[in-house]
Amino acid sequence: MATEKTILLAEDEEMLHLVAKKIIESMNYKVISAFNGEEAVSAYKENPVIDLVILDMKMPKMDGKEAFALIKEINSEARIILSSGLSADSEIEMILSSFPNTNFIQKPYRKALLAEMIQSILGSNS
Repeated sequence: MATEKTILLAEDEEMLHLVAKKIIESMNYKVISAFNGEEAVSAYKENPVIDLVILDMKMPKMDGKEAFALIKEINSEARIILSSGLSADSEIEMILSSFPNTNFIQKPYRKALLAEMIQSILGSNS
């Protein structure tokens, strides 16, 4: 059996968080939840086993850009999927072009697309 991989889900919109969490758990990944940027950075510091971060760009207390920078300070190799309800803007495009191991997904999350992106980053977890 494969080792269970862990995904940090940082999403402040409760319904979107719930949907994404169900999708991820249905793929047999463990989910650590964060509802703002500060919680995301804290959770990343406290859990060295996190294999992937899904990071909303617009969150309270600390936005995704700042959380992204702090997570990359902790681990420059961190694999991160940025998410936004808007299409990728120039700020997101700059991050994507500057940092390998970074992807973008537009919200609302679509099960097939989210699952495909996670599997392409982490491989199968069954």
